Amino acid sequence: MHGGITFFGPVDRRAAQRLPLRFEVRWRPYGTGRFCPGTSIDISSDGMAMAGNCDRILLGTLLEVQIIIPSLHGVLEWGGVLGCVIEVIRVAKAQSGPGHVLAGRFCTRPRLVAVACT
Repeated sequence: MHGGITFFGPVDRRAAQRLPLRFEVRWRPYGTGRFCPGTSIDISSDGMAMAGNCDRILLGTLLEVQIIIPSLHGVLEWGGVLGCVIEVIRVAKAQSGPGHVLAGRFCTRPRLVAVACT
């Protein structure tokens, strides 16, 4: 895809379609400290965007991310946690409220790391 503005409006340069999926997430710089809580904004096959009220993260930082998938009666019997590593490719101040919005490219695909039986 090509980026820029056309007669029809802005062109999305992303190669993969983003799905507006809102899940609780946690992240931290790879192999360090405590997790920062946040919320996913959207997820694609290439990466994800998320928001949280944490210390600013620099471009290029590798983050260990956990995506918390809740159980949903009649749809998903068990919840779980998906784990992955992303490289931060965009950081912006949140438009509403404190915190930051991060976008990252998957270095490892999300995989199931824990199951929550309810």
